[in-house]
Amino acid sequence: MALQTKLASLLKFSITLLLLGSSLLMANRTANDELISKILQAADLRNANAPEIQSGLISNQITVQKQAILALGRIGDPKTIKSLSAFLYSPQPEIRALTAYALAISENNRAVPFLINRLKTEKSANVIAEILPAIGLLGPSDDSPDIIAVILRYLDDESKQVVSASCDALTYA
Repeated sequence: MALQTKLASLLKFSITLLLLGSSLLMANRTANDELISKILQAADLRNANAPEIQSGLISNQITVQKQAILALGRIGDPKTIKSLSAFLYSPQPEIRALTAYALAISENNRAVPFLINRLKTEKSANVIAEILPAIGLLGPSDDSPDIIAVILRYLDDESKQVVSASCDALTYA
């Protein structure tokens, strides 16, 4: 009987912990969804300095951080290119690739030197395959070397994905 009582108490405690964990998860998800919504609104208003975007950039939630990076790319404010380019050095390849894409949609060729500089040490084929078309789409800048020469170096890469991306980049350039 004592064992049944202990098991029942343990079961109740486990259920309570499970429910508490679910509640915390839902609260966190709701907070993230709300922040993402505010980030999207700030992007629609072309407000690169919105506190929600700045909070999103430093968030430890990758989904929130990705939305903030994309928002800055969509806004395309030349003042944000340098701070956005810092994410090309994220430890997460997914963030680096998304940053290259965001820089491409910013339509600001001042990002080209940052992208070319990142290519020098980038190892991830996925990231390189995102950087190359971004360089081609943005075109040359006053501060960048010949982008065609940069892109041509990747035509014989061992990764088919990188070769394909370099072909795309040449088409855009």
